[in-house]
Amino acid sequence: MTVKPQIFFLYLMRHGEALNTGRSGDHTRQLSHKGQTDCAAIGVRIMADFAARDMFPREILASAATRTQETARYLALTPPPALRLSERLYHGDAQSYLDEIRLQDTPSLLLVGHNPAISHLLHLLCARQDTRKIPQYFSPATLAVLEFAAPAYECVPYSGHLQAVLQP
Repeated sequence: MTVKPQIFFLYLMRHGEALNTGRSGDHTRQLSHKGQTDCAAIGVRIMADFAARDMFPREILASAATRTQETARYLALTPPPALRLSERLYHGDAQSYLDEIRLQDTPSLLLVGHNPAISHLLHLLCARQDTRKIPQYFSPATLAVLEFAAPAYECVPYSGHLQAVLQP
């Protein structure tokens, strides 16, 4: 009997456009109106492109920053995936993000984070032949979907296959 490897889908999303820092500080920056609209549009595309397939994100892992939490909320995914926050993603680099992914126990995860870590992580995880499909600039509210032929805890560099890149 042949055992089929567990497939893992990873959605990597940069938070939507945020308001200028002002007096509130970076951690509490909120999404701008454009950021809200862009995130809602990406959410509609996720629902249209991935909900019918077995790729829909079952969990969301977001930085503890206000703008990443708002990004997850404005996606308005149905049914809403469980949302968990990680302070480690706020200041983390690509390796910190990968370490957090490896701790997850889900077949599909949406990670909402910050640049440059999110784009560095995409380059780190993407199979070398897929890197030419990565946009040069990972703009706010951009989403990349990767497929792995192993569970999350076995994610290693250059093992993900880029399925889609959605930009607002």
